[in-house]
Amino acid sequence: MEESDELIESWINFTKFHRRLNKALDHVLQQQYRLNLNEYYLLYHLSKAEQGQLRLSELKPKIGLSHSALSRLVTRLEHFNKKIITKFTYDEDKRSNFIKITNEGEKLLISMSETLNVTLNNSLSPQDKDVIKIINL
Repeated sequence: MEESDELIESWINFTKFHRRLNKALDHVLQQQYRLNLNEYYLLYHLSKAEQGQLRLSELKPKIGLSHSALSRLVTRLEHFNKKIITKFTYDEDKRSNFIKITNEGEKLLISMSETLNVTLNNSLSPQDKDVIKIINL
């Protein structure tokens, strides 16, 4: 096998692994929280942002959704049974929507992160964990 073929084969296997892992994590979040992985990503990125808030336009590349899909996701989370995010505008810039994680959202994110951590630890081999750590460098 040529080196270029080996690289493509590795990439294909990696994407299959990534897809399977995301599907499993999404399933766990749906079952336990009635939320999906994209909603987790939104809460995660908000929690890491200064003051727990970002513009909708700043969230778009972090989540990887179109503007309309992201707007629908935000609307869904605004109406979730707990107040986990808020959407607002500043008087100085009425054109930009800001999204902020609430204290309830932070608590939910901690619980979801613990669930995902347990799921990952139970699902991944030590070799898989090493590969993921290398990718994070």
